[in-house]
Amino acid sequence: MNRPSARIRIAVAGIAAAALVACGGGGGADEPTVKFPSDIRTGVASAGADINTSNLPEVSTDAIEALLSALGGDVSVSQPLGTARSQPLHLAGRAAAHLTRAERARPLAIEQDVQACVAGGTVTVTVDDADNNRLLTTGDTVTFSYADCLGGAGAPAINGGFTMRFNAVVLDTRAQPAAFDATVTMDLLSVASIGSLDGSARLWVSPVIGGLRSFVRYQDMVSVTNTDTGEEVAILNFDVDRTESGTTVVASINGSLQLGSDIYVLTQITPFDITTSDPGSGQLRMTDAQGDRLLMTARASVVDVDLFLASNSTSTPDSSIVGTPWASFRQ
Repeated sequence: MNRPSARIRIAVAGIAAAALVACGGGGGADEPTVKFPSDIRTGVASAGADINTSNLPEVSTDAIEALLSALGGDVSVSQPLGTARSQPLHLAGRAAAHLTRAERARPLAIEQDVQACVAGGTVTVTVDDADNNRLLTTGDTVTFSYADCLGGAGAPAINGGFTMRFNAVVLDTRAQPAAFDATVTMDLLSVASIGSLDGSARLWVSPVIGGLRSFVRYQDMVSVTNTDTGEEVAILNFDVDRTESGTTVVASINGSLQLGSDIYVLTQITPFDITTSDPGSGQLRMTDAQGDRLLMTARASVVDVDLFLASNSTSTPDSSIVGTPWASFRQ
């Protein structure tokens, strides 16, 4: 089977990561709060999902690429969604700016602006001010639509778009979003020669004591990657819970990941430390239908993969791939 390059697979889901990984500012004590989910998401493996000693290299590589996609890795994707950490509030801030800008001659429920991309093409920003109060508030939506948008010289063209519908918004003293809960819908957001994203996610962003927290709940997010023999599909149905505190950033993934037609369960054993982008420590377990367990353990710049078959109750794995550099998944 001809597999897409790791750079391609990471880039495609990296679009979602860049759009959804977040940070934020502060707000007043009397403002509404953004409530994060309290449950730990679980998944169910499909009957055909099977990890064994023969397919361990391929399955583990696919899983790690999906992992790096969700966490962002250190891959710089040429797309209009900006830097991963600040992007969601930046996008929300752009929507707020459209609503509050002084040059509006009269209140309009729907505000639209066509902007040039860095190296060609356009992005159209459409803000629907549901209550027409000229502030970004609950019920408002913002849509970003791309037409052959080039994020830089030599960058692939971006088409399609995505919409953010705000379920709750906390504004700071400048009427800018400090925290929010939004439903994000990707509408065939595509990058030429790489792939596309189509589906939904729920995004919560808010300051927490000593730092910032974002929580992304992917809901049947379809990631399609282009290969030399056609397309490969991954479906994301997991949560990414990320907290930035001081100079430390940690993240946990829980739920399920579909690779091809097979669904695997993802369970975070210990959070990943992603302060330096790639996981430096932490452990994630992936389980198939038989109860076979694939452990991915981060060790600084490398990752260890250990397979424990369902019948193995010892601490010695049935098969291992030790010390693979994270960088090798982006070649």
